[in-house]
Amino acid sequence: MKNKYTTPILVALIIPLLAVMSALFVVYMKKSTKPLESSFPYELYLQNPLSCFGNTYDFDAQIDSQLAILDDGVVISLILKEGKMAVFIPLHVSGNIFPKQRYMFSAKVGKTGELVIKKMQKL
Repeated sequence: MKNKYTTPILVALIIPLLAVMSALFVVYMKKSTKPLESSFPYELYLQNPLSCFGNTYDFDAQIDSQLAILDDGVVISLILKEGKMAVFIPLHVSGNIFPKQRYMFSAKVGKTGELVIKKMQKL
C-alpha cells in the first residue's frame, strides 16, 4: 500500500536539490569562462602603426606614468602584457588617472598612427 505522504516528501526534497545543483552549475560556468584577453596587436602596431589605422581595440592595461600634459589631453605610458607603450587620452575621456591602476581601455588608431583612448574604465 502506497503512503499518501510519500509524494509531497519527495517533491520537498527534490526542489532544494535542484536549486543547489543549479547554483553549483552557475558557479562552475562563471569560473570556467576565460578572462578578457587583450585584443591589441602589440607587435604589429610597433612595426607599423599605420597598418592599424582606423581600427578600434579593447584591452586592459596598467597605467605606468604620465608623460606629458597637452592642451587637449594627456599622454601616458601603459604597461601591457607584451610591453610598454604611450597613448593619448583626450580631456573629455580622462577622469582621475592613477599610476599602478588597471583599466579597461577602448582605443582607436589615428591617421598618424597615434593610439587615442575613446573610453576607459577602472577594473
